Amino acid sequence: MADATALFESAQALFCAIADNAGANKASSILNLDKFPSYNIFKEQNSKLIDTANQYNKGMTVGVTPKMMDDFLSKNNDWYISSVKIALKIIQEIDKIDKDFQKIKRPGWNKFFYVRGAAGGTTAMDDIGTLFSLANSKDKQFGDINKWSPADIYFTSTVAEKEIQEEFDRATKEKTYTFIELNKLVNNLLDRGELLPLSLKKVEKGDATLHKYNFNPSLEDKALSSIQYQKAKRAASGRDVQLYFGESASSKNYFKLRHDPSHEKFGASATIKGEIIYNSSGGRGGSLASFDILTKVIENTRIASTERLKKDLISTQAKGLKDYKAGIDVLNKKYGVQASDPKTKLKVANPKAYEAYQSERAELSRDVYIGPIINLLEKWFEANNKKVKSSQVNDSTRLILSLIKYTSSRSPKSGKFVIAK
Repeated sequence: MADATALFESAQALFCAIADNAGANKASSILNLDKFPSYNIFKEQNSKLIDTANQYNKGMTVGVTPKMMDDFLSKNNDWYISSVKIALKIIQEIDKIDKDFQKIKRPGWNKFFYVRGAAGGTTAMDDIGTLFSLANSKDKQFGDINKWSPADIYFTSTVAEKEIQEEFDRATKEKTYTFIELNKLVNNLLDRGELLPLSLKKVEKGDATLHKYNFNPSLEDKALSSIQYQKAKRAASGRDVQLYFGESASSKNYFKLRHDPSHEKFGASATIKGEIIYNSSGGRGGSLASFDILTKVIENTRIASTERLKKDLISTQAKGLKDYKAGIDVLNKKYGVQASDPKTKLKVANPKAYEAYQSERAELSRDVYIGPIINLLEKWFEANNKKVKSSQVNDSTRLILSLIKYTSSRSPKSGKFVIAK
């Protein structure tokens, strides 16, 4: 059974196809929430439109069948409403993304398909995913494809399908590829109105809105220019640090770095994760999936003070992980478990002992693993948060801006995409 995300993405592809076939002038009469406030009412009067669009998109929504979508939308009317609002906004304003998308606004499908991919699929989206993997294997810039482009579905023309297939065949044969080539392919197709990477957010209230990313880096840098690093605050648990940023010291937005000591069994989890939390201003948050990616982002700032920071972080993490693994071995002996044992060995047999084990493991994480890393970051951000001229940016702010750009898929090597929300 497909998960809810896959079902929503496929439902969005369905309604975008319906809107495209109707054309910009007629779409509002078909995608009319006053007339059709629920999916079940819409389906009663427009079943042929749904069937025709599903047939048109056949094979394009990998892992999700028309029946799965139908069941999902029948039970989740909020997703139906969101899908309708987004599809209507796109068909009416897609030419604002690029004037060459004007052709989609005409009635009929105009040789465009609405695609979502999945591992093992054979759509253009899957081919782009393979090209990303080839590029990222040679130049490890991203923890996952979503930091290059968070697109959930793609609008692809027959022209785009052909060019992507040709690029896929060439790159997989040569087994080499770069982000320069990938961005040239995708951005060129977008600029010609042949391909649109679309990231979807649920529309909760009001009309849907469209937001372009990485189309004009200088404008985006200008939008970020008022942001400054503010302060570091350690959580009460001592196992994560919050690096606050914003236009003033009262900002509640922060980058959080943490270690989650939980493990599927009784081993030592090395995973360190980061995420951007927006509490006081609009923006696209996101996550950072590993310590290696954190050091890569730091390296890519290309400023002198971060060279030492990167080296110190790598050595501190290596020592901390070694100590943490040794501590887990001692802890496991104390509680009579092996690293390969299932959790149930202790969790079911002695729930109180399992709770105590978890508590001691968290303390170990704080004291020997994530704690020293937090100490290092706090000291660096404090030392580099120097007063500079209004036209300049200090190193602490530079690093925060780099973290924001990475987590929101706006790194220098990220591709163009549009968010609908």
